Amino acid sequence: MEHLQYPIGRFILQNNFWKEEIEGMIGIMEAYPAKYREITTGLSEIELQKQYRESSFTIKQIIHHLADTHMLNFMRTKVALTEPPKDAITINIPAWATTPDNALDIEPSLLILESIHKRWVFLLKNMTEADFDRTFFHVGRQINFDMRQSLQLYCWHIQHHYEHIKLALKN
Repeated sequence: MEHLQYPIGRFILQNNFWKEEIEGMIGIMEAYPAKYREITTGLSEIELQKQYRESSFTIKQIIHHLADTHMLNFMRTKVALTEPPKDAITINIPAWATTPDNALDIEPSLLILESIHKRWVFLLKNMTEADFDRTFFHVGRQINFDMRQSLQLYCWHIQHHYEHIKLALKN
């Protein structure tokens, strides 16, 4: 069950990063929206309703969830870069997965993911060391994240859910 819930392992927060690690994570953030488009192209509505384990998100819900949460974290990044440190906006993820817009086709959410990542990657590539030191408090996780750690979390997040889709397609 652990492998189905965390196919790439649980998230483990790092405190120190090499420059090459940051560049690698930015590369992942840049590449993965295209991977999501590729893996979902041509899927039927029946296939989009597949789950990676019982009571999990469907493939469709994963795509909408990624658009929602990555848009949210892009905004958290912008707030952290422009305002004094504060508590980050939090959301009720299970509740968000049930709002009516989740019935939409996945195309709008794929476009959001591609567009947000294009802007986010550009921003990340142009941030200074001081920018990466900026922080926000994640209320849900009860931890201060600097921008490197936030990047690490969302880099893990996008890979984590990609593996969920691969598992769901095997079911």
